[in-house]
Amino acid sequence: MDTDPAGRSRPSPPPPRIRFLPSPRTLISREERLTLSITPSISIYAPSSAEVGKSFTVYGYVRENGDRLPGVAVKIYVDGAQVASATTDSNGYYSKSISIGALGSHTLKATGAGASATTSIYIYYNPVPGSITVSAPSGVYTGDTFKIQGYVKDQYGNPYYSGPVTVTVAGQTHTTYGNSTTGYYSVNTSISTAGTYTIRASAGSVSASRSIQVVAPEPTPPYVNSVTITAPDSAAAGQSFTVQGTVKDQYGDGMSGVTVTLYRDDTSLGTATTGSGGSYSKQVSIAVAGTYTLKAVAGSRQATRSITVTATLTTTLAASPTSGAAPLTVTFTMGADGGALPYTWSLSPGDGSAPYTGTRSAEGTWTKAHTYTQTGIFIAALTVTDASGAAAADRRTVTGPTAEAPPTGARGLAAAAAPIVAGAALLAATRRP
Repeated sequence: MDTDPAGRSRPSPPPPRIRFLPSPRTLISREERLTLSITPSISIYAPSSAEVGKSFTVYGYVRENGDRLPGVAVKIYVDGAQVASATTDSNGYYSKSISIGALGSHTLKATGAGASATTSIYIYYNPVPGSITVSAPSGVYTGDTFKIQGYVKDQYGNPYYSGPVTVTVAGQTHTTYGNSTTGYYSVNTSISTAGTYTIRASAGSVSASRSIQVVAPEPTPPYVNSVTITAPDSAAAGQSFTVQGTVKDQYGDGMSGVTVTLYRDDTSLGTATTGSGGSYSKQVSIAVAGTYTLKAVAGSRQATRSITVTATLTTTLAASPTSGAAPLTVTFTMGADGGALPYTWSLSPGDGSAPYTGTRSAEGTWTKAHTYTQTGIFIAALTVTDASGAAAADRRTVTGPTAEAPPTGARGLAAAAAPIVAGAALLAATRRP
């Protein structure tokens, strides 16, 4: 196997053929060449494939009836278009480095000394990162989100998107890919600690870096960022109830000394001032029953909630009968309206007995019976308390049971005469001698 000047192996030429030429002439005329069928030949060799844009070598030999022909001009073609030329050396060998910029299969052809030969080659694309850029703000505040971005290109200057782009900063690692159209990449991140940091972006064997300064922001004076309001779900008309809440700044801390204006719908209920911890409280009342929106306003912030105001709590107590003979059982009829449900009630008979108690979940009347065994005049008292703490009371007088009433008619006369007869008999007996 022979080698070319670059040291690459090349096919050995076939052994020379023995030519029988007319003697004593040393030159062969054209007619004799035709008679002997002596024609030149050319060969062409190349890799089966090559990377687009990368150089590869096309080479071969020019021979005539087995002899190598020096000094022959050789033209090299790609898909019918001449791209290079070469001249055979003393061994009839030629070579030329060429490149092809189009992907796919291509036909190579070499011509020289009236002969030609062809071969084929496949051109492929194998992109690798060739360059990368990185940019970011020169400075940001701690905790603020910022963008790191740049472009990544392959070895031919085309957008690279086949492999990952790794971005590192402040101990963080982000992985992304370049855009297939432009090679653009970007990541968003933030750094919580002040300092100077290096941002590094890398793809394959290429990288780029830049620095960024992270500083703590100047503290912003506190301002009202939130306000809350709480109140009972319901209250009786005219009954005081508490409205309260808190005022906080942008850092979540309570703000003291802030004026909070309270409203019932659009009617002012007065103001309150926040104390330590940002809390406020105010006693208010609403005179007319209905459903209202309570609102607390502090600075540019406000909060609302609704409340149902019911009619004023009223209660009634009736007793039947209110006097009579022993045993005297009195039925008390109790009633409650208005206020906030549910009710709790307590009925004291007034005779020293323990009070009766209970609850009511609706307005209206209910009854309770009590038997009086002592004589005297008693004050029965009913107290009703609603869910808001409002209370109402009513009283009734009951006269305790009297002694049994005397009989009437003939039975009454007999009964009345009995003591008289008995007294007369006793007197007569004492007068006997």
